[in-house]
Amino acid sequence: MLEARIAVDAGDMTGAEAALRWALTAGDTGSDIGQLIQLRLARVLADQGNETEALAILAKGSSAYPVAYAQAEGDIHLAAGRPEAALTAYRQGRDLASDLGQYSVVLDNKVRTLETRLPPRQRMHLPRMPVDVPGLPFYLGAESRAGDGCSTIKGWFSDDEFDPREPVELQRSRSRRS
Repeated sequence: MLEARIAVDAGDMTGAEAALRWALTAGDTGSDIGQLIQLRLARVLADQGNETEALAILAKGSSAYPVAYAQAEGDIHLAAGRPEAALTAYRQGRDLASDLGQYSVVLDNKVRTLETRLPPRQRMHLPRMPVDVPGLPFYLGAESRAGDGCSTIKGWFSDDEFDPREPVELQRSRSRRS
């Protein structure tokens, strides 16, 4: 793997591919290190323009690196000009990370960036605020006492003003650049 890294750093993708293919034949493809080698090989193949073989490698799946595999699949689709397929892969990776108790800022940013480029009807709409998170007392008519209890925040939004299940249209504010 070190030889492949040196080849990639030198811009020699053919040498990197050869080193990674040799490493795969020398080891167990089902092991954690074998899955990492496959992930790197898929990225090298995609860089060479062989997206089909790269996606075929990633389609085999990974028990050790499922989030990284989904992210690589999204990156390959995006580079090939398929943003909808990339968004699907990124969402899958984000969901896998969540299932594993992880949070990927990179995947979340990729999902949000691609979603903003889609027409509004194709976007996945989520509530503006999570419903089941304690500590959000101002959410939909809840009551909260601030400070020593002198002031009360109750129902900032009436039911007809705000529905968390509906998409929210944001307007861009004008910047104050001089």
